[in-house]
Amino acid sequence: MKYMRIVVLALMGMFAATAFGQEQQPTANTMNTVREAVKAQKRAFVAMNMQLTAEEEGKFWPIYDAYQKDLTELQKTVGAVISEYAKEYNANTLSDEKAKDLAQRSLAYQDNLNKLNSSYLEKLMGALSAKKAVRYLQLENKINAVIQYDMAEKIPLVMRYFDPSYII
Repeated sequence: MKYMRIVVLALMGMFAATAFGQEQQPTANTMNTVREAVKAQKRAFVAMNMQLTAEEEGKFWPIYDAYQKDLTELQKTVGAVISEYAKEYNANTLSDEKAKDLAQRSLAYQDNLNKLNSSYLEKLMGALSAKKAVRYLQLENKINAVIQYDMAEKIPLVMRYFDPSYII
């Protein structure tokens, strides 16, 4: 779990820090290498914690792969929101209208993530016991919590505290 957290934090930290201009832009190869390492470690982490029988594995892994594909597509939407926010933040041009748009899109991401999890819970319970289906979603939730924490730590608040234009 510790190694998984380090790899996930490295990937998310590179993205957030780069977006907000805190570090140099990593190369596409570097990002792809880290993404692939995260995927491999996540799969190993899930396998270790699911304790599936051979029969369950045959049913579970195709669902896992489909979920990861759908999750990746969904995560691209929140990545776009973060990138747009970073652009506006770094240029100090975030308008109320744009802030509202970004907030609505961020909330839509959370709604869509919940819908994704609900739809996959049904699929998982068709292949596994309810306990194991829930265990898998708990693992995904724990991984997501690590990512969310790291992102929250790196993404600055909307208003810059020491920007003279905000002083009354």
